[in-house]
Amino acid sequence: MSEVLEELKIKARTLVELVAKWVSEGGPRGLEKHNQEIYHLCSDIAETLLKPLKEYHRRMQVEAEKIEAEARSSEDPNLLTLATSLKTLYRELELVTDVLKHGIAFVLALFTEVYVPLQYEISGLELILGRLLEIQEKIVEEFENRLREQEIKRGVERYTI
Repeated sequence: MSEVLEELKIKARTLVELVAKWVSEGGPRGLEKHNQEIYHLCSDIAETLLKPLKEYHRRMQVEAEKIEAEARSSEDPNLLTLATSLKTLYRELELVTDVLKHGIAFVLALFTEVYVPLQYEISGLELILGRLLEIQEKIVEEFENRLREQEIKRGVERYTI
């Protein structure tokens, strides 16, 4: 997680430096010409921010595919139910990740266009990014809890049948 935070800090500094340059070249309206670039940079930051969540999603997908293959070969209805639940969970996580990426990029772009030209500082942006990393950890934790619940149900069903 610290690698991601360091990468985020570098990208945030680059963004702030570019905003400062664009404002100095064109005044407060200097940013209007660069809206797409700002959004692209913010989208890149959001993508970096969500790396751990995407990695977790990939691992969940691989696990679901393994369980599904095992369920088909053994014809175990409990495993098939678990595989279906896992597929639903990783699709939900994929949707959450996509929505987060666009939402984060939008908020960062807005923050960048409004706040950064006034302050030319990185601390506010770093604070937001750190908080978003914490939120992401909570999302992963929630999905792990849901996954654990499914595994517990699977174990209980397996021994009660």
